[in-house]
Amino acid sequence: MNLRPFASRQLRSSKSSSSRRGLGLAEAMISLSIAAMLLTAAGAAFNASSMAIEENEKFFRVSQAARISMSRMLTQCRRGTVQLPDGHGSIERHHRRRLQ
Repeated sequence: MNLRPFASRQLRSSKSSSSRRGLGLAEAMISLSIAAMLLTAAGAAFNASSMAIEENEKFFRVSQAARISMSRMLTQCRRGTVQLPDGHGSIERHHRRRLQ
């Protein structure tokens, strides 16, 4: 039985497969396109979430301003006086000063 020719063929085939390590051009292009699609999707998701946060912040500010305004108006209605924005007291005092 002669095993030498079989062993040399097996050795040659293992050498040729081991010399082909790494990615070929097609595999590299496919992997790069997949990575680009994933990064684009991540960027779009980040952009959408930042826009949603910005809109939520605007809504919160408007809601807070409305809440404060309503609180001031209710307080003034309960007291029966209206405070002037310039800090000179109520409208009644302001009209009394103008009439004098």
